Amino acid sequence: MKKVMCLDLIFSGGNCVSRDLSYQGDTLDDIAKQIQKDENELLYYMRTHDFKTEKCFCFAGFMFQKGGLVAAQLKEPDI
Repeated sequence: MKKVMCLDLIFSGGNCVSRDLSYQGDTLDDIAKQIQKDENELLYYMRTHDFKTEKCFCFAGFMFQKGGLVAAQLKEPDI
């Protein structure tokens, strides 16, 4: 099974990045766990701004640096 999610990132200075992320698994539950893990990691960073131990994220093969991240949203893509 495959599920596509859209990740929108806004960085200081106004730069905005949008990427479609593809998650794959045997069941929807497997995919939901992967998405939940990414959401939790992003939420932890947004709460703490801890980028000293890990300087970047990797979501479904898309890597980006944490520094300068102001806002983020992981959502189902618009139809």
